[in-house]
Parts: sequence; C-alpha cells; structure tokens
Amino acid sequence: MAELGDTHDERMSFVGEERFNDIQSEYDMTDTSFDEDNLRVLEDYWSIVKLYRELPKDMCVLEIARAHAFSDTDLERVRTDYFLHLKDTCPNFPFGDIATLKRRVLTRNGDPLHVKLAQDIYCIVEVAEGGDPATLKPLISGGRTKKTTIVFMFQ
Repeated sequence: MAELGDTHDERMSFVGEERFNDIQSEYDMTDTSFDEDNLRVLEDYWSIVKLYRELPKDMCVLEIARAHAFSDTDLERVRTDYFLHLKDTCPNFPFGDIATLKRRVLTRNGDPLHVKLAQDIYCIVEVAEGGDPATLKPLISGGRTKKTTIVFMFQ
C-alpha cells in the first residue's frame, strides 16, 4: 500500500504545500500588508513552481516567458524579486549578502532577452525547490563591490 510521499511528485507536492503554509503563516490574513499585489505575486510564484515540476526545462522556460507576455520588463522584475527573496530566505546562501544578478541586455545574436530572463527565473526556482545553488553562479555578477578606503593622515 502506497503512503503519502512514496513518489517524487507526492513528496515535492507535500514540500511545496509546507512552504506555502509557512509563507501564509508569516502573514496575518487580517493584516493589510498582505494585499492583492502580494497575493498576485504568490500565485504567480506557485504557477511557475507548478510549471517547473510538470514540464521539461525548455518547455517550462517558454511557458514562463509566455505567462508574462514575453515582456522583458515583467520578466526582469520577477527575476529580481525571486532572487532577492531567495537570497533573504536561504540561510546558507553561498554567494553572500552582497551578491547581485548580472544585467541582461538585448544582443544581436543568441537567445532573445525574454528567453534569457525566463531561463534565469527557472534557475532561481530550481534552487528554491532544493536544487544545487551552484546553478546560480552564471547569473551572479562578477563585478567587484565598491571598497571603502581609509586614509590615515599623520602630522
């Protein structure tokens, strides 16, 4: 007799429900800070997680782009929001608090910008769902952070 959690899909579904319940419990539903925008973002995230679990990577990326009407602006916003949330909630985020995403720009050759952004969203969701954080390395900016220099003046 099969029990809850015997298949990969059932385990992932159960883990996803636990995470959803944790997120819901963070917000008091009578609190006005959990407004329609927050609910929309949460519903959008879970629809992407559902795509992630059900579709192969290439099809999932296409559906993510399609769900946001191939809008570079919307996809960039989602990508940034999900990355910041992952960075804030992952206790052992391997890239540190100062990590930032690479800037994605339109190029003449290669994948269109909306495809690159949707691929980045896929990678972020993959890590949020328990994947290897090393998959985020190509998304992280290699730029150096501004260092503060202290100059001592002796008389």
